[in-house]
Amino acid sequence: MEDNMISHNLFHYATSELSQDAFFCWLLSYSSKEGKMLIYDTFSLSQKFLKAMLGKKDQFEYFVTDIRTQKIVLLNKGKGRLDIFLTIEKSINKEKLYLIIEDKVSSLEHHQIYPYYQAVLYEDSTLYNNDNLFISFVKSGYMNKWERDAINNKNSKYTILTLKDLYYLFQGTSENILDYVKDYYQIIKENYEYQETIYSALLKGNFINIYDHEVNAYLFFDSLYEHQILHDFIWCGHVSKNNFECLTWNKRKIKTKPEDEVSTYLQLEVHHLKKKKVRIMIRMNTSTDFDSIKLKTEMNQNMIKYLNYEYNYKIIGSRQGKSLGIGFIDFELDNWKHIKNTISDFEKAYIRSIEKRL
Repeated sequence: MEDNMISHNLFHYATSELSQDAFFCWLLSYSSKEGKMLIYDTFSLSQKFLKAMLGKKDQFEYFVTDIRTQKIVLLNKGKGRLDIFLTIEKSINKEKLYLIIEDKVSSLEHHQIYPYYQAVLYEDSTLYNNDNLFISFVKSGYMNKWERDAINNKNSKYTILTLKDLYYLFQGTSENILDYVKDYYQIIKENYEYQETIYSALLKGNFINIYDHEVNAYLFFDSLYEHQILHDFIWCGHVSKNNFECLTWNKRKIKTKPEDEVSTYLQLEVHHLKKKKVRIMIRMNTSTDFDSIKLKTEMNQNMIKYLNYEYNYKIIGSRQGKSLGIGFIDFELDNWKHIKNTISDFEKAYIRSIEKRL
């Protein structure tokens, strides 16, 4: 939506996770027996949504009998709150099922999914068990590769609904559907088609839009994996701060001497205010003592020397700290080969500088 346009779509204004919670609860209320009698088309969509979260592909109906928001559960370190907790009755045999919905818009999965699931199990073992308790992670914003992998690796009882899943789930809804559903689908459609356009351009090597928004930077990082440029690194974390997006990989171990092992941290930054600039930084941890400023400075100088004279990169600065920032460079993105060669050269210079010191 352009800044100077007034929208009549509720979800252009109700953008928070609590607003999405409310919409999901409202839609799921039509999966009750009473909801089925009110508006059948909305009931059908609600069932489709509910069964997707349960991971059910059968022909049975699942009736929602209770909806709770912000249910408190006891965790090892204090209390937590479930976004949505449903009690469900299967139509064929009246079997009771329970569903935890963890709902996100733009924030990352916060590693609480498994503890939440376990907390509900421990709350009442006579009521909840691994056969009747389900959990679904639903995110209408961009879900990066590492979020999906982290959740998929936890438990087969979890289901994940991404922006793409929501797009196809709500696509082609009946004209008789309520306006709130149409409004929500319109927002999902806008976001999904925007991301597909950006990602398609990135896969073709067109980087023109990666500086405009943090989602674009995420799509850029994912596309690096598609081109198998950064697949050797394990994702460590993401930082969004001061108009730049930063993704850090941790860690690649380098044997420099039999008695020493160095772990590298590769940090790739996309700056929104510095058009056509991407910054690469390498950090390191080692068993060798590099606490003194003198030694850190020497390491930085060695790194800069190799990059300047042997690899022809212009170093714009260096940084020292606990993790020993070796230095960083800015370069314009031309193509995938440029990125790959830059990272490779940076690592070679890093290894040579650390070997010189050790």
